[in-house]
Amino acid sequence: MSTPLDLFVTESGGKVRWVAAVRTLEEAQSRVEEVAMRSPGEYFVFNQESNSRIHLPLDGSTGMRGSRQKSIVEENLHDK
Repeated sequence: MSTPLDLFVTESGGKVRWVAAVRTLEEAQSRVEEVAMRSPGEYFVFNQESNSRIHLPLDGSTGMRGSRQKSIVEENLHDK
C-alpha cells in the first residue's frame, strides 16, 4: 500500500525530524495528536505526489473536522 505522505516535526532550535509515513491527512492528524504531548513542535506533512507541504496546526481542537480543517495550510513547493 502506498504512503505518499511523510509526517515531520520542526523541533525547538529549528531541527526537522521525520516522524512517520502515512496514507491520508486524517491519519497524519491522528498521529500528531498521539505524539505532540511528548514531542512538542510544529508538525507538517510533505506530499510526495504534489511536492507540497501541509502544515498541521495544534490549536487544541480534535481531529480534522470542522474549523480545524480550515486552518490547514498547503504550501506548493514547485514554485520555490
